[in-house]
Amino acid sequence: MKIYEDKRGWRYKVMPDLAGRFRTRYHKPDKKADAGWKSCNNFKPHKTEAEAQADLDTWAKVKGLKEVFI
Repeated sequence: MKIYEDKRGWRYKVMPDLAGRFRTRYHKPDKKADAGWKSCNNFKPHKTEAEAQADLDTWAKVKGLKEVFI
């Protein structure tokens, strides 16, 4: 799983939801590390993690986000 970060410090990653779909979520830097992940409404849910990750990877490249390693 890849995690990306923008210039504001917001992080983005793919996570499953309760329905078993995968969606990109974001996390603001002022929140606790293990809580506060919110759905990005401009990303549609995907049936597989690979599809959602490919969607995020493409968007991150266009936006110039950097990959972070935790």
